[in-house]
Amino acid sequence: MKRIALFSMIALLSACSLFRTETSDTDIWKAKKNTECMDIKAVKVFQTLDEGALALACDGWDTKYCTGMTVYVPKSHSITTELYDDKVIKIPENKCFIPLSTYKYETKGGSVKTVPMVEFGYSYTPESSDEFRSRFYERAVNMYADCKDHFIFGDKKMSKSLKAEGEKFCMCLDDLATKLLESSSDTDKTDALDKDLVNVAFALDYATGLENCSKKYPNAAKAY
Repeated sequence: MKRIALFSMIALLSACSLFRTETSDTDIWKAKKNTECMDIKAVKVFQTLDEGALALACDGWDTKYCTGMTVYVPKSHSITTELYDDKVIKIPENKCFIPLSTYKYETKGGSVKTVPMVEFGYSYTPESSDEFRSRFYERAVNMYADCKDHFIFGDKKMSKSLKAEGEKFCMCLDDLATKLLESSSDTDKTDALDKDLVNVAFALDYATGLENCSKKYPNAAKAY
């Protein structure tokens, strides 16, 4: 449910960011640095877990010295689905690590630690309406892929009823991604300002769609 809530929030914030007072195409799409970006270029896994891994931040791009802050990296298509001890994860071009929420774990000594859960985000806001839609679609596709991995190819101990509901929940997410793609093609010939209005409407509709999928399949949404 945490992933759904986070993506719904991203959709709403994305819509709000498009409400601007300027009317020229240059002013509407002015790239701004993502203030959520963490000062981490790479991390190195030191302990793999069922749904992710604990990793240490490296000293810049130098992956020989990774003794910085501890972070939790969830297994996902937006970062990587292959996690193993000593794996180095570097940020792709134009992206950065951003904190999603927090993760708690217990050390061998019995103490409880709380560390940031991270994901890849973009270093700058989109510079065009087309880029806005492209990023949204990328998130939607990754979310659907993660859902399939969780319910269809994931935990073998999962009950049959939850697995069945989970598959339907994934299809609900896939339908939303398909609508996003269709919406993108429908706005190719509109002018810049009209595209913004279409994108605002879609982002709000998509957030509502995620909420509807969660309400329709509550057990799967909670497990996801």
